[in-house]
Amino acid sequence: KIVLSILGCTYGKKMRATGKIIIAANEKECISLGDNLKLVANVKENPVRIMNPLIFHSVNGGKIKIGNNCGMTSTVISSRELVEIKDNVLIGANVRIFDHDFHPLAADQRKISLKIADVKSAPVYIGNDVFIGTNAIILKGSSIGDRCVIGAGAVVSNMKIPADNTVVGNPARILKKIKDA
Repeated sequence: KIVLSILGCTYGKKMRATGKIIIAANEKECISLGDNLKLVANVKENPVRIMNPLIFHSVNGGKIKIGNNCGMTSTVISSRELVEIKDNVLIGANVRIFDHDFHPLAADQRKISLKIADVKSAPVYIGNDVFIGTNAIILKGSSIGDRCVIGAGAVVSNMKIPADNTVVGNPARILKKIKDA
């Protein structure tokens, strides 16, 4: 909470954080966290036993916005533009959410520069009531609709997923529509 305050970032009521949480940001007011947020990076509270830190990484003005009643374990979120996560989202252990590439993709560009300014980016949106399974990766340009389930290990890249779908695989594909119980 001290680091967030120093950065001018906002956080809601009843935020609970355990374990190693890393806030890496080079600008003020880049992170906004909602009420009742549960951040876990502690092997004692993590039944999957992943011991990685939880990381919020904002670079070059990137914004991270997380809604109310969300939970995540050893997640890494890196933003150069915007990663927006709505309310009631559960994010399984070791999930990675990136709205940018970390280096140029073309080999000739990598030889010239590895600067973050030389990479492509596009916002990531995650709707309400979404569940993202362990080890999933959500990449730039992806939009996940309300009430979707992203299967463990899925790689979602620049994909627009309509509400109420189950998504699996690498590359990710829609497996089936979720029916009301």
